[in-house]
Amino acid sequence: MISHDIPNMPKVREWRSVSGRRAAPCPYGRGGYRGRKRRHRGIPRGNRGILSGPGDRRRRVRGRRPELGVIIPAERESGGSPKGVAVALLVGRHVNRIDKKGRVSVPKPFRAALSRGRADADADAFSGLYAFPSFKYPALEACDEAFMMRLAEGLENLDVFSDDQDDLAAVILENARELPMDPEGRIVLTDDLRDYANIKNEVLFVGRGQRMMMWEPVAYEAQRGSAFERAKSRGMTLKLPKRPGASAGEDGDG
Repeated sequence: MISHDIPNMPKVREWRSVSGRRAAPCPYGRGGYRGRKRRHRGIPRGNRGILSGPGDRRRRVRGRRPELGVIIPAERESGGSPKGVAVALLVGRHVNRIDKKGRVSVPKPFRAALSRGRADADADAFSGLYAFPSFKYPALEACDEAFMMRLAEGLENLDVFSDDQDDLAAVILENARELPMDPEGRIVLTDDLRDYANIKNEVLFVGRGQRMMMWEPVAYEAQRGSAFERAKSRGMTLKLPKRPGASAGEDGDG
């Protein structure tokens, strides 16, 4: 809860809740608002959080104003994503042709998923793709800005100046390219990326959850068969993470 007994607090006007009933004075002074959708003014952009406001209403705001109340950081699920924040889910395979200007359309289902993943992002966040050569396959890895930040954070968790950190940083960050997306959902693959994946006239987009891969179609078919054989020969299984509050066995993983 916000304490309204703030020393030297300037006189503020009263404000009304959405229901129209008179509520406590808004601690943001002239930046107060009457509608549900307008956010408080004067709060600097920053990490999102939940503000417990007048009437014990929980409001999602940006930034931190310690003198005005307590910002409760958004909790994270076991997978690392904030609760209630949408993430891109990229699935399936799609082939698109490269036009004479070197542009290729990101598949419509992928664009829709990326758009949902950016629903809680800042307005000035990069809305295109980050792409870099895969160090496992003759293909390209691609993701949105949120997943790229997770990769960078993962590198920071490695020992500084270690060989592992240096090598992965060189492979991922050094070779990554920003690929802006135009209003029609098209990107332009740089020559070095196309040469690495031997991409000529068509691009095969392959969903990998929160990231995607871009292949030359024939090369992918050769790799796809071997992946099935490896998974079958090793008898691979997948253990699902527990959902918050789920009892043992409720998720079907024993």
